[in-house]
Amino acid sequence: MYIDWRAALNVIGLSSLIGAVLSWWLTSRREHRRWILDNKKLEWRELITELYSCGQRMARGFHRMRSDEDMQETGKAAHEGLALITNRIFIADSMQKHGVPERWSKLIEYVNAAWGNPDPSQNEPPTSQGFTQRVQALQADLLNIARTDLNL
Repeated sequence: MYIDWRAALNVIGLSSLIGAVLSWWLTSRREHRRWILDNKKLEWRELITELYSCGQRMARGFHRMRSDEDMQETGKAAHEGLALITNRIFIADSMQKHGVPERWSKLIEYVNAAWGNPDPSQNEPPTSQGFTQRVQALQADLLNIARTDLNL
């Protein structure tokens, strides 16, 4: 029986080439997924930390003797929080799906109601404690949304 070694070597070489290309493709795909996951983690961490800070600064709007500076800081924090939410790239879809921008807008409306712009849908006047509860609930929900989004 005669074996054509050249044909056998060609098949082996072609198989090696296909294996190398397939290995490269699978590795690059896995690395791309890892890169996306790492960026999502970074965005979630940044968002949760910074929104907490904005919420703390917005609480200044509930001081009994609030000054113009308190009101300006509250407005600035509200605007920064909105910017934080809208400038996300990797987690934007997840935040939209769970209504995070709308919830932040409701927090802003709650603060505005405390300044004398009442929201007719609110049964009780806004309080510092009510605001704090809403911010804490948003924080807890953000952590749960992030865990789900990151498959943790």
